[in-house]
Amino acid sequence: MIGTGAVLAGAAVLPISRVSPAAASGQPSWLADAVLYQVYPQSFADTNGDGIGDLRGITEHLDHLAWLGVTAIWVNPVFPSPFTDAGYDITDYVGVHPRYGTEEHVAELVTAARARGIRVLFDLVAGHTSDQHPWFLQSLQDNTDSRYVWATPDQLPQDGSLPEDFVASPGPREGAFLKNYYETQPAINYGYARMDPDEPWRQPVDAEGPKRNREAMREVMDHWLELGVSGFRCD
Repeated sequence: MIGTGAVLAGAAVLPISRVSPAAASGQPSWLADAVLYQVYPQSFADTNGDGIGDLRGITEHLDHLAWLGVTAIWVNPVFPSPFTDAGYDITDYVGVHPRYGTEEHVAELVTAARARGIRVLFDLVAGHTSDQHPWFLQSLQDNTDSRYVWATPDQLPQDGSLPEDFVASPGPREGAFLKNYYETQPAINYGYARMDPDEPWRQPVDAEGPKRNREAMREVMDHWLELGVSGFRCD
C-alpha cells in the first residue's frame, strides 16, 4: 500500500536475480521485501537543460539509488498531459510526454535499472483521465457513450443543483459527469457492485462501458509490461 487510496500491483516478468517458488508460480514475491523509492520525474534530474527533469535523468542516477539499497522505483506519471494536476490528468495512457522523453528512453531506463537489480513501476492512474483525453471528447458528443460516469438531466435534482463531485457538461452532451479530485479529471466508469435508487446513474459492472474500460486498462498494462515495466501503482 502506498499513500491514501493507492495500491501497488506487481507483475512477475524477467527475473533480476534468483527466482523463488512464489515468483515461478506468477506471484510477485519481490514485493514482499522491496525497497521502494518514489521518483517525481519533472523535479528529479534534468539532462537537456530545459529546467524539467526527464527519463534520462532517472537513468543517470541509478547508481546512487542502487547504493542506497533501492530495489524498485515508483515513477510518477510520464504520460502526455495538459498538467492541470501535475500529470495525473492523462490524455494518452500509452505515450510519453515530450518533456520526459520517448518510449525508447523508457526502455533504456528499464534495461539500466535491471542491470542494477532495480525494478521500474509506473503510476497507472486508472480512476480518471484528463478532460482532454480522446475518450472524454468522444463522450461529450455521444449521449450513449458510457466510458465515464454520467448523470442524465432526468437523474439530477429538479432544483438545478448537482450531486456532490458532479460537474455540468462542458459540451453538447446534456447532464453532468462525476469527477475525481478536479473538474479536469472525469471519473472512468467501472460500474457499481450495488445499485442505489438515490444514485440512478450507477451502472452494473457488466455494463458495456465498464467492460470496455477494463479491457482498455488491460491493454495499457500489456503495453508497458512488454517494455519491461514490472508493475503499477494504482489509484
